[in-house]
Amino acid sequence: MLTIEELTSLQKTSNEAIRKIKRELDGLNIFIESTNAQTHYSQEYRTETISKNRENRLPVVSDELQKIRDINNAVIGSKEFWESNALLLSLEKFSQSEVDDATVKLSIAGELSAMPFTLLDLTYKKARSENNLTLIYQCWKTGINKATESGFSGAVNLNLDGVTIPGQAESLAAISQCNSNVSLGESLAVLFLGGKVDPARALTMGREQQVTSRLMQASA
Repeated sequence: MLTIEELTSLQKTSNEAIRKIKRELDGLNIFIESTNAQTHYSQEYRTETISKNRENRLPVVSDELQKIRDINNAVIGSKEFWESNALLLSLEKFSQSEVDDATVKLSIAGELSAMPFTLLDLTYKKARSENNLTLIYQCWKTGINKATESGFSGAVNLNLDGVTIPGQAESLAAISQCNSNVSLGESLAVLFLGGKVDPARALTMGREQQVTSRLMQASA
């Protein structure tokens, strides 16, 4: 599981790779326009000149596109972890000291386990109102265990939806950006090689960009 710092760093690298590909594409298009305007040269000469310019720029485009793909492969495995509220909350600590943290958690777990469902529910709601992440998780875990052991799965309604967890929105936005950059980079490469972007690919790219935009807004 990559940290938020690692994810945002890789996102910046991926975005910079996109910018480099765009610069090469823009430079090629300017060169094509300029070369084709030189009508005193033969079409064959102009075509060959443009082809050589494209070949000279191609290594940069290829390298940056591979970098984008590699980054996506590196971050995508962290997505399921950052999407799990339960996992992220389980990593929260009462204390930076491992011994103190374990001691506090053990003590609180004992207190919560001894509570009736009604009091546990109120404790959970209070923790939610204060965004006390460590206590929210302890209440949730205890409630799940008590309900399972007693056979009353609906005895208390504890869910983790809507809990604000530091770094979650930013990390998911970074992962989404790295993922959507693959489609964008590949489309730019197709244009660089003189091809046309397939409508289905363009639609997929648009949807990915929309998802990324929503996540970026949520993390702002």
